[in-house]
Amino acid sequence: MWKAQVSIEFLSVIMFLTMAMSVFYVAFQGKNVQYLNEKARDEADFLTEYVATALNAALLAGNGFEKNITLPQSIAGMKYNITVREGMVMVSYDDNYQFSPTIVNETHGNFYPGKVNIIRNIGGRIYVVVP
Repeated sequence: MWKAQVSIEFLSVIMFLTMAMSVFYVAFQGKNVQYLNEKARDEADFLTEYVATALNAALLAGNGFEKNITLPQSIAGMKYNITVREGMVMVSYDDNYQFSPTIVNETHGNFYPGKVNIIRNIGGRIYVVVP
């Protein structure tokens, strides 16, 4: 009978430790997801400002200005798109959006993640091309 009691106590301790580790794991995963969301938002925010600054420089510099910008392949491992409309640069990723104001109302051409994008001012119009 004594051996059975020791086995039951041992199993009880193992179950308690397993439950405690599960609670810590769930809490850690919540923090990890929060960290990844914040990282993605920060990367997208930086990217909108980076693109808006490049577009502003192209428009203010005048005809003939050209600047190469390299865009990251992804934002925190997620695919994204860049759109310029009505004086706003918008980065959309995984049902989230980040915005940054710009003095450029529209661009001709599309931005391509993971590539060198060339921003050109031709006659006061801003073009985005990929070599």
